[in-house]
Amino acid sequence: MRDWRKEGLHAEKAKILLVFVVFLTICNYFLLSMILSMLLASILVIFIFSHFYHKFLVVSLANKRKTIRIFPEETVNISFDIHAKSIVPLYYGRFSFLVSNHLKVENMKSLVEKKDSTIYSFDISSGKSSYPYTVKALKRGRVIFRQMEVHLFDPLFLGESTYIYNPFYKTEIVVLPKMKPVSGMENLLSKVHGNNPSLYSFFQEPILISGVRDYTPDDAFQQIHWKASARTGLLQTKILEKTFQQKWTFLVNVGEEGQGTTYSHYFSEQLEDRISHIAFLLQLAEKQGIEFEMYINIVARNPHRLVYLEEGSGKEHLIKGLDLLARIDHLSPLVKVNRLIGSAESSLRRSTGVILCGISKEEVLQTLSDRYILQLPMFELHSTEAGGAVQRC
Repeated sequence: MRDWRKEGLHAEKAKILLVFVVFLTICNYFLLSMILSMLLASILVIFIFSHFYHKFLVVSLANKRKTIRIFPEETVNISFDIHAKSIVPLYYGRFSFLVSNHLKVENMKSLVEKKDSTIYSFDISSGKSSYPYTVKALKRGRVIFRQMEVHLFDPLFLGESTYIYNPFYKTEIVVLPKMKPVSGMENLLSKVHGNNPSLYSFFQEPILISGVRDYTPDDAFQQIHWKASARTGLLQTKILEKTFQQKWTFLVNVGEEGQGTTYSHYFSEQLEDRISHIAFLLQLAEKQGIEFEMYINIVARNPHRLVYLEEGSGKEHLIKGLDLLARIDHLSPLVKVNRLIGSAESSLRRSTGVILCGISKEEVLQTLSDRYILQLPMFELHSTEAGGAVQRC
């Protein structure tokens, strides 16, 4: 019971019963009635039973670390593993908890509906250890369960014991951002060769051989195709496939600029649209096999001192990126844009494209002086409720 804090026993009915016992005792003193004596004894037994029932109540709640990820409009079935017992196995009670309005619990009664959260409750009964419930995701965000309470009644409903759960409940539901399409993707995905000032790099993959040609003195010794040379009687050189390496760097500003040059520390009104469009671009990068990384101007405890997604690719990395976007909270402290750009400077040199989200190219030019980075292809993501668009800048 260390995990639970008992608020006390509320026994208004028991107090009334006690007053009634005193009244009957006085009456029996004068009347000396056997029936009244038996009635008094019965009531006294009931009172003692109720007292010890609440005294020996034990409540437990399974609390394993679990993260459940779903998209808006999706539903998922979960359960609370609760167990309560006393001197007898029979008990009646109610379990309640508070969650934010990022989701809705569909099969439970809502007690109090607030602007940003709702208190739900459901009945618990003996013989059960798992109580399933269904939640429907409504909007992006991280949802945790708070103010978890158990209200238990004795079988005669003479008293009510309230237990408040003290530890942090480790099950969390992460509602991933909804993906909204972005126009102008042909510019972002184009592979322009020649004098394009970017870090487009072509590498030869030694295990991908597209053909052979006659050997020239400039060819490396390792590129000689010995089997083909033996067949033809002349030295032959391998023709290797060329691979195109790409990495996108997202610089994300979730804040808003005030009037003039002063940076205002409040979140952008287009934040949700911006996040939805970034989520779409992350999914596009995963489908195209493009590595990506992301810097967000929110304070975090890491070497960069801000929220950061390391470079990577694949579905698991996409989930990491969407999870990071889902956890952006309006209560998080913001970082100035110039500090965000400066933190990403060393990584930008290895990028083939920089996607600016809520940041202009002029801000990058004012912060960085590295000519090599300034020649990289840069794209601005414009997000509005009407739609998103990527433009070369």
